Amino acid sequence: MHILLTGASGFVGFYVNQALSYNHICTPLADEHGAIDLRDIDRIKSFLSHSGSSSESNPDAFACAFDAVIHLAGQSFVPESFKNPIETYNINFIGTYNLFSALKECGFHGKILYISSGDIYGLVGEDRLPITEDYSSKPRNPYAVSKVAAEALCYQWSVTEDMEIIIARPFNHIGPNQSERFVVPGFAKQIAEIELGLRKPVISAGNIDVTRDFLDVRDVAEAYKLLLEKDLNYSGNDTASSVYNVCSGTETSIRSVINAMFEITGVDAKIEIDNNKLRRSEQKRVYGNNEKIKKITGWEPKIPLEQSLKDILNYWKERLKK
Repeated sequence: MHILLTGASGFVGFYVNQALSYNHICTPLADEHGAIDLRDIDRIKSFLSHSGSSSESNPDAFACAFDAVIHLAGQSFVPESFKNPIETYNINFIGTYNLFSALKECGFHGKILYISSGDIYGLVGEDRLPITEDYSSKPRNPYAVSKVAAEALCYQWSVTEDMEIIIARPFNHIGPNQSERFVVPGFAKQIAEIELGLRKPVISAGNIDVTRDFLDVRDVAEAYKLLLEKDLNYSGNDTASSVYNVCSGTETSIRSVINAMFEITGVDAKIEIDNNKLRRSEQKRVYGNNEKIKKITGWEPKIPLEQSLKDILNYWKERLKK
């Protein structure tokens, strides 16, 4: 299978490319100038036209080079979406429309795996946990709004166009090479700095007494691979059939993550709460239900949280040494 991968140069894209490259041809959405901005539809069309081929018998008939697409690219940092919501909407929604439109023009009729977010569920009562795919979307930030809008676009195109569009809703995923703007690598970097003597033994944090559903990015990549490869008995007229939570199915408090990293490194540090890192009306507990993807694809999370944390800490120690 020849797969087009948007966001190939990003944190998750690196691992998805690794997972796919053993059995498939995986091509990033990039040209000689680098990764293609999804807001530049002419550049996307140019890339696809140069990737495909014309029929000898009918030069006007164009054959798309790709059998499938994994659409990872987007603006994924929630605080940034509050600072610049229009940019987030343009990248995540208009960018998705541009991609679909360009694919249609080049004659694409394969499967698209759209990477949405578990953040679209919004505030869910503790008595309703774990979160299943049939919960309604209640976005509480511009990032989540952009994902809900793009999901609606996916559904519309799956009905009106000859495309099979599957939606993955990943929860918090972690691993080496993730930006320190996100919670776990942010703590890992601070702890690695303390361990290397580059920082006083003080950790700056927001609310650490909330829980989240953490999954290793390598398990996430394997889930995406299986969603793309498996026959999912897809029905374009049934939006629920095309949606899959990608999550560990367990909740872990931020405090316990920090304590685990203290234990791994032997670091003893004070935790100071930074009011600037506190989020208004923050969800206290979050974890998803992953039974659907496990049943349909046979996927299972394999990498324990402790191993993920060790790998993230080692990544930051090596990076800081350089």
